[in-house]
Amino acid sequence: MGEILSRLRADARPMPMSQLIVVLNEHWGEGWEQHFTKFSFTPMAAASIGQVHRATLPDGQPVVVKVRRPGVEAAVEADLRLLVSQARFLARRSEVVRNYNLVAVVEELARALREELDYKNEGRNAERLRSNFSRDPRTAIPAVYWNLTGRRVITLDYLDGITLNEPEHLRQAGIDLPAAVRLTVEIYLTQIFSQGSYHADPHPANIMVMAD
Repeated sequence: MGEILSRLRADARPMPMSQLIVVLNEHWGEGWEQHFTKFSFTPMAAASIGQVHRATLPDGQPVVVKVRRPGVEAAVEADLRLLVSQARFLARRSEVVRNYNLVAVVEELARALREELDYKNEGRNAERLRSNFSRDPRTAIPAVYWNLTGRRVITLDYLDGITLNEPEHLRQAGIDLPAAVRLTVEIYLTQIFSQGSYHADPHPANIMVMAD
């Protein structure tokens, strides 16, 4: 089961190129290609909500463009309505459910999921993390290109590294794994206990070790 669930991180089926172009046209209008000198229609990764493409800006800056899948928002809303209604149904009939305030828990989950569907929220959160660690040379958080970002598309710096779910590649690259793990833990403890704002999806594919 864990292996199957892990595919949701970055191994979902990519959307067809025709759907991708429709989303980009809706977001930027026809002629969106002028924003880039290169745009790879083959995704680097595809997950449950969106997929990521490499691109190059006119000034030569390499970036990644994450595009939300069409229809995701409607599907999530339908599931959330069902989930909330079931939680309320159970709360009317179970004192245990009421004691655990399941309805409030589900409503908080719904709020968080709706925020995650808006890539502008992701951009603001990325900027907050980037600002919080701006004086720490051991960390790198990609910059957001706001002129190329909206609810359904976000454009970020491309960072080159090896993700933590590739330990053999890290070893082959001469990375000190215990040191990388200690730094990762230190960074998260700093976010939680010092900064009061933290990256809430810390699975290994979301954290990279860079050469420097």
